[in-house]
Amino acid sequence: MATIIPNARGGKIVSYKFRAFLGRDEKGKQIARYLTWTVPEDMSPAKGRRAAEKAAELWEKQVQFEYEQDVHNPERVKAREIERARTPFSPFVLKDWFPICVDNGAHKPKTVSFYNDTVKNIVAYFEKIPLQQLTAIDIQRFIIYLRTERGFAPQTVHHHYRTLNMIFAYAQKQEIILKNPMDKVDPPKLVKKPVDAFSPEAARSKSGTVPAMARSMAIPCVMALHGSFKFNFETSEFICIIVNAS
Repeated sequence: MATIIPNARGGKIVSYKFRAFLGRDEKGKQIARYLTWTVPEDMSPAKGRRAAEKAAELWEKQVQFEYEQDVHNPERVKAREIERARTPFSPFVLKDWFPICVDNGAHKPKTVSFYNDTVKNIVAYFEKIPLQQLTAIDIQRFIIYLRTERGFAPQTVHHHYRTLNMIFAYAQKQEIILKNPMDKVDPPKLVKKPVDAFSPEAARSKSGTVPAMARSMAIPCVMALHGSFKFNFETSEFICIIVNAS
């Protein structure tokens, strides 16, 4: 049974300290759990003692069960340690992720500079929130902030989304976070730029300047790159959207 130690104040027992012995570790050191139970103010000393004994019994069964679960599944312990951790977002990104994953000599200076500018916006927004506490909702609000308050173009917003994906994927791989909040964040939509197609007359005028073999080879290339073409049912000819040959 759990050990119960009374704690008196002003000649009155105000609380009890519970101690449950669970076993010994690999070095023979005792493994124990502790809990302080407060006596209700309107309870007499005798009733308080009985209530404390009952509470200690229930608590001991619970911690014993939890301990046995941990012994059989060590991942539970690791998961709790990760959840209790408080890793500041800004130092992790600037001192760990960026130098290891971006500014590591494997990327061109232009690429490093691009990510550096993107990271500045991300860090400025999330710097006060621990990495383990960031949620998908926090990230969705950030994306809306970039789009509305900062007025960033869809492509720029998407770059920030991709950078956050990389940051949290690395944090999860290093077991700094248990779950990746980006898994619940939909990618921001990109606006597709319209492509101007040649009119049938313009296509015929251009086709005369392109060798027949080049025209036949251009069709599958345009289809593969743009997935867009026209077919003239009167002449049974494909009309390519873009033909650039001399």
